[in-house]
Amino acid sequence: MKALEFIDGWIFKAYGPCARSLPLFRIFFALYLLVFYLPRYPWVAEMPDSFFHPPVSLAMFFTALPPWWFFYLLDFLLKVGALCLLFGRQTRFISFAMCIGLIIGNSFRYSIGPKIDHDIFIPATLFCLGFSGWGNSLSQDEQHLSQSERRSSSSWPITLLMLMVSVCMLTAAIPKATSGWLSPHVYACRGQIISNYLQNFRPMPLADWLFRIHSFLFWKLADWSTLAIEGGFIFCVISLPSMRFIATMAVFFHAFVYFSMDIFFSINLAVYASLLDFRMGLRKSWIRHSLRRFRLLAHRVRLFHIVLLAIALLGFSYALYFSDVDASRLPNNLFIIAAVVIALVSLLHFLGALTDRLVFGIAFPLRADHSLVILYDGECGLCDKWVQFVLNYDHRGIFRFTPLQSFRGKELLRQAGSTESDLSSMILLIDNRTYLRSTAVLMILRQLGGFWALLGIFALVPVALRDFAYSMVATNRHRWFPRTGDSCRLLRPYERERFLS
Repeated sequence: MKALEFIDGWIFKAYGPCARSLPLFRIFFALYLLVFYLPRYPWVAEMPDSFFHPPVSLAMFFTALPPWWFFYLLDFLLKVGALCLLFGRQTRFISFAMCIGLIIGNSFRYSIGPKIDHDIFIPATLFCLGFSGWGNSLSQDEQHLSQSERRSSSSWPITLLMLMVSVCMLTAAIPKATSGWLSPHVYACRGQIISNYLQNFRPMPLADWLFRIHSFLFWKLADWSTLAIEGGFIFCVISLPSMRFIATMAVFFHAFVYFSMDIFFSINLAVYASLLDFRMGLRKSWIRHSLRRFRLLAHRVRLFHIVLLAIALLGFSYALYFSDVDASRLPNNLFIIAAVVIALVSLLHFLGALTDRLVFGIAFPLRADHSLVILYDGECGLCDKWVQFVLNYDHRGIFRFTPLQSFRGKELLRQAGSTESDLSSMILLIDNRTYLRSTAVLMILRQLGGFWALLGIFALVPVALRDFAYSMVATNRHRWFPRTGDSCRLLRPYERERFLS
């Protein structure tokens, strides 16, 4: 029974945080298709029938490639579909229709040379998330839905998608593991870089530097980490935090491959983005304002406008394709750099969550119904500035304040059983649990969220080193940060309520 409950929770609840931001992911995914993925088949239309050797697919029922106009028409319809997906017009139907169109087009594409690889992630994403309700908000479809229906979304399609991604990554790891990548006598990654540099004419700046490395340990770590990342997806799919961690590691891996071998795994990066909580960006007022304007635009756009825009975008894409200008390098570089930056932030969040468990002993974000009281030196200018800082960035209003010298402050210390009487230490009380010195400061930063939460990973530094630095500042705080008469700003009424008397 417990096993069934665990499986049920994994399928329908594990990826719930991702499901709540699916409308925002839909917009991102549609933009990715328009900018990086489509058009897909103009070069297929130029291939002679002698190249046609279909694998087991829909193309095996044909004796030759379809006429050239078929592929141009397919590109046009897919462009229209991506725009409909962007504005949320008939989202579920469009998701399934694009999935079918890509399967048909790719079956002919695979018939003339390219292997079946990560490209399969795109139709898989459209198929799975077509069931998720990712068009229920920020879309034209939402005009016909109730308020509760607009907020509803299913997480099981994301679970299914991540399971498919994990199986596909495993199929990439198994051939490597059985062909010498595990052997200490084979430098597989080095061989791949040399092959792409010399045989496939893909010289990259990072490859020149890598050629100078002759360390056995470096190259075997590269081989083994490749297998660990590709094979690790299947073990991490069981939970959202572990899946986010392995996807973060995969982003660094894909960046390494791109800058050393010029192989761009943009499709993988776009699919990994479904694991992000896009709602974090809604804290910025300009983003919320932009989304409101986008919603108004989505409500007003019509199919006629979408068709005209698709023709214009397709014409521009074909003009670039048939010209001698390589316009892909700059957007590819920007895309991979943005992915690496997001991966770094995600890694810092992961380390922050690890810090919560190992150092702070708290494995969840605290809410306003918890008791969080900051005890500070009421005669210290630095402490006053710190309190003002917390007031400015504590958007959830979870912290309360009281000076250490006050009767209320001394009473709280006695109730918590704290023996700390030195006014040089800031103290944080969380449900009668006491945090002192640098640990208190870092715990406060963790709960402020956003960029400040990332600084909480310094709690992984040994406490003796952290407290030594804290003591140096605390000892000189009155000399370095003298309290002036105008240091206290005028508190608003709702801010005064957060000071305990």
